[in-house]
Amino acid sequence: MARKNRTFTTFSLSFLDIMSCGFGAVVLVFMIIDHSIKEDVLNSNQVSQLEVDLLKSSIEKENERSKTLDSKTLELNSEIMHLEKSIESLKSDLSALDTLNAQPVKKVPNQQDLASLNQQIIQIEASLNTLESKSRALQDESPLNFTGSGGRQRLSGCKLMGSHVAIVMDISASMLETTVPDVYALQNEIDGVQLKAPKWRSAVKSLQWILGSFSTQTKYQAYIFNDEIKAIKDNTEDTWLEAKNQPELEVVASNIETIIPHGGTNLQNAMLSLQKLDPVPDSIWIITDGLPNQKGNSDRYEKVSVSDRYKYFLAAQKDMPDLASLNVILLPFEGDVKASYLFWKLAVEKGGCFIAPERNWGRSKY
Repeated sequence: MARKNRTFTTFSLSFLDIMSCGFGAVVLVFMIIDHSIKEDVLNSNQVSQLEVDLLKSSIEKENERSKTLDSKTLELNSEIMHLEKSIESLKSDLSALDTLNAQPVKKVPNQQDLASLNQQIIQIEASLNTLESKSRALQDESPLNFTGSGGRQRLSGCKLMGSHVAIVMDISASMLETTVPDVYALQNEIDGVQLKAPKWRSAVKSLQWILGSFSTQTKYQAYIFNDEIKAIKDNTEDTWLEAKNQPELEVVASNIETIIPHGGTNLQNAMLSLQKLDPVPDSIWIITDGLPNQKGNSDRYEKVSVSDRYKYFLAAQKDMPDLASLNVILLPFEGDVKASYLFWKLAVEKGGCFIAPERNWGRSKY
């Protein structure tokens, strides 16, 4: 059977299919190309931002470095100027020295010249004594007076502050001498020899110096401690004494002259006793020669290590009245190397002062 002739149409179904597929492919390619461009641009922007941040950080570091260099340059310039001034001063001193060397040597002073100088010294000392007397009158002079010249100035450098002053004085055996063998040797001597031991005399004079520095308005209490603690004036524990009471003050100052050091050192018990005073002291003075060798609840001497003594010191420090200033007079004792630093540090923290008396303090009679 013969086929019928088909008419040709430009927009047949097959043609439209082909055109649709082609257009879809073009759109797909366009979308893919556009997306990749956006991703590249975004990545490029991120990289550029990182580079900008790095550059900013580098600039800030360079600026800081520049400021540091400028500061160091100023410091160096200041040091250079200081050195130049020092050099000029040295040159001036050398020039003056050359001038003096060029001058003829003066004659050796004779006895008349020396007598004249001595007279001038005496007049100056008299003026100083007058000024000191006026100063003491203005500052409400202590009721306890020591005879002699200059005795009360040997421990100067600490101002005796506080309205209620407590003194705790170490009377352990080590207060006799500066080495262990010497302590043992001196303990075998008679009482009179022990009482005159140079180190003990320094401790006694230190206590008397404090007592002599009180104003008449001061209230005080003075304790001695070794294995135990007691008031220097009998039957006055836990009570305040008045410095204006001259006879009582003299009793305290003289009683210490009869004490012979013995036993160990229990500083914690001494601090606990101060808490029984009412009101508690606002100023504390400790006269000792090293770290304690007994703990608070012990009543007998025990051989202890360096670390043990440090622990006992910390325990005593913990029991010290909180608001009181602390002043320490530390006498020498061989081998106790940490004592100076620890007592000095504690005195500074407590707003007081630290004194190491000169070796001849108290050895001569004033």
